[in-house]
Amino acid sequence: MCLPRFTRKRSIWGRIRGTDECFESGGDHRYVFKSPDGALFYVFERDKGEVFIDVSDYATGEGGQGVYAAVSNYAFNTRKVFIADPAGLTADSLIRRTSNMLSAAIRYGTTDYLDAAQQQIDGDRANGVEPLVWYGDNLARTCALIQTFIATINNTFPGLKAYQYDFQRQQFTDRRGRPIQPDRFAHLAGLEVARASRSGEGTIRRWILIKSLVSSSSGERPGILEQVHNGARALVSEGGLAKSF
Repeated sequence: MCLPRFTRKRSIWGRIRGTDECFESGGDHRYVFKSPDGALFYVFERDKGEVFIDVSDYATGEGGQGVYAAVSNYAFNTRKVFIADPAGLTADSLIRRTSNMLSAAIRYGTTDYLDAAQQQIDGDRANGVEPLVWYGDNLARTCALIQTFIATINNTFPGLKAYQYDFQRQQFTDRRGRPIQPDRFAHLAGLEVARASRSGEGTIRRWILIKSLVSSSSGERPGILEQVHNGARALVSEGGLAKSF
């Protein structure tokens, strides 16, 4: 397997740790990688067609979302199922995984290669994490991901409600309709509440964009969806949506 922009770590330490984790998790194969910044992450596979990751060495904002995107791409193209770490999800990954699953589902137009952890299905209402209703067809599961993602970030980072995406002007705006400059997202991601809600720049952009689409009037929505469908590339390059998915 080859993942973009990352190199395999072949140290003795990495092989020993990977072997232990394969045994504990039930993985049949283990790959150890090192990012350009030196952070290690682990990809495990099972012969029955499942793949999962360990990015416990990553802190918020260190690129874990990129790892998830790369491995979801691998799972989609090799017809495997990207599952959660069988060892369990941390409080951080419980929120991040739903966000990343939504990004992957929208990117490839299907949830067939994704599976939710029981922790995601149960949720953690005491800490603002909404349960994920994980059943039905692709549309039902994608809608469930959207609902859980929107509600969870709304619970844990309520200040984001002040922002929206203006589809007519193709730009992010504040409550007064003023354009949001790119450095504003870096500022928001650096706030303590953002760290508590596990919201990096990409998650913040994604939440504002999807919340704006969901909250648009029924009359506006068809035109917005047509705009997204026919001009997606322009929206990303010129509409400030880079890093949203």
